[in-house]
Amino acid sequence: MTLDPQALAAARDGASVTKAKILNFISALGEAKDVEHPIKIFAFEGDDDLVVWNVWIERCSFGHAYEPFICQGKREARVLSHVCARDAGDIRDRVWIFVDRDFDGTLNFANLDRVFATCRYSIENYFVSRDVFSKILAEVFPLNGKPAIRANLEAGYQEALLSFCELIQDINERLYAATSLAIKRTKPLPRNISKMVDFELHHLDKNYEDPSEIVALERELSDEEKDHFGAQFSLLDPVFRYRGKFLYLFLKKYVEELARKCREGNSTYFPDCPVSPIRLGEMTMGCQARRSAIPENLCTFLGQI
Repeated sequence: MTLDPQALAAARDGASVTKAKILNFISALGEAKDVEHPIKIFAFEGDDDLVVWNVWIERCSFGHAYEPFICQGKREARVLSHVCARDAGDIRDRVWIFVDRDFDGTLNFANLDRVFATCRYSIENYFVSRDVFSKILAEVFPLNGKPAIRANLEAGYQEALLSFCELIQDINERLYAATSLAIKRTKPLPRNISKMVDFELHHLDKNYEDPSEIVALERELSDEEKDHFGAQFSLLDPVFRYRGKFLYLFLKKYVEELARKCREGNSTYFPDCPVSPIRLGEMTMGCQARRSAIPENLCTFLGQI
């Protein structure tokens, strides 16, 4: 593979910017250089991740103070890992990095003993399980003392979630292949579920003809590439390993529509239930982090710090 001099220069410039950023951050903490146990720095991919990781870290009973450092996405987190690996002093010994697995895992990260990646695609994949949905029903909807109704709603959600995963399988497969081949996307991915499916609680329909409409790439995949990466992709668990932001869009839409049915007194979904306002304010990322499973091995990773 031929190395692009401009890409190498950009990488060096990015490392310089990130190193200056973390050094300024450490300096702003205002600590004396002879502090025996300086405060730890936990780096996260972005602002949206911060509250979730804070909750999970607290649930692991992590007993040390830490200061969050917010990266501008996974790319900067990757650069930061190399900055830490090359540093012989304050940065290397103080920074730990927390990222989503995505489809590329910790590929091209350095200093891996200080990098934690989720086992599922992203933090959002921990929020869409049937167990979390069960807690949402119990905490957000007026279903106290109605376990049979909750069980029916849980079963309906699980069936709809798997149907949604099936409908967007080709989108995720295309994303997987493009990520594996480092093919750049030429437009943002949708942030609205209506771009992918026509949504009804009892029925979903695909809302696009070809996955290229959703995942626009700078070049198309060859048939050989499609076959090769399609075989790998077929081994992935959809709820755990498909793009989490898509799945979380589905969860939020499902809960919103279910809340509307409840407010209307819909007897199909909520027989003999009171018409009641629904506390959708309890659907924040922080609330979901408290309801969800803690990422596998996170508490063990923190225990080694």
